[in-house]
Amino acid sequence: MRYFFYVSFTLLVCVSGFSGVRAQDTWARNEFGLGVGWFTVPELEELTADLVIPVASGGVLHVNDGEVTTSFGVSYRFFLLTSLGVGLDFVYQHENKTLNTKVGGTVVDTQKLKQDYLTFLPEVYWEYVQSRYFTMYVSLGLGVSLLAQNNKDTKSGDVEKSRDSFFAYQASVLGLRVSTFDNRLGFYIEGGYGYRGVISAGFAIRF
Repeated sequence: MRYFFYVSFTLLVCVSGFSGVRAQDTWARNEFGLGVGWFTVPELEELTADLVIPVASGGVLHVNDGEVTTSFGVSYRFFLLTSLGVGLDFVYQHENKTLNTKVGGTVVDTQKLKQDYLTFLPEVYWEYVQSRYFTMYVSLGLGVSLLAQNNKDTKSGDVEKSRDSFFAYQASVLGLRVSTFDNRLGFYIEGGYGYRGVISAGFAIRF
C-alpha cells in the first residue's frame, strides 16, 4: 500500500502541474482523492467488544492478537457550485482477531477471525471558508458498509464464512484543505465520526 501511495501521489502531482497551466479563472468541477483514517466505527466497535466479551462470558472467552488496519479511502466529488459538491467515497478496512475459549484457565478452543469492510458513502460537501491556498469545509455521507467474515476453528480446521451489511455514515465537522498549483493539488485533514474515521487525512486533485 505504501508504494501505491507513492505512485498515486506522483501521478497527482503530474496531473496538477498540467492542470495548472490552464486559465486562472477555470473552474475545476471534479476532484479525485486518496486518504487514510483512524478510529472508524468498525474499529471502535471492535475495541469495545474486545473489552466486553471477556466480562460478558464470565472469563470463558478471551480476545488475543486483535489487529485493525487504518481505513483506506478513494473518493470522487463533483462541484455543483464553487463551494458545494456531491460525491462518493469508497472505504476499505481489514481486521484480524484470535478468540480463545478457556475452561479452568486452559485453552480448549481457538478461532481466528478475519473481517473485511467495504463501505460506500454518497456525500454532500460544503466549503464555508475559501481562499487561494486553503479552504475549510464540512461534509456528510450516508450509505452502506458490506462485511465479509471468515471464522476458522484451528482445532477442526473448519472455516465458516458469512456476509452482512450495515447502514454507514460519516459526519466530518471540521475539515482543512491546504492547496498548491492554483488550488489543483491539495492535502487535507479532517475530524468527525463515522466509517472513514474520527481523524482522516490524504491528498486530492481537482481538474
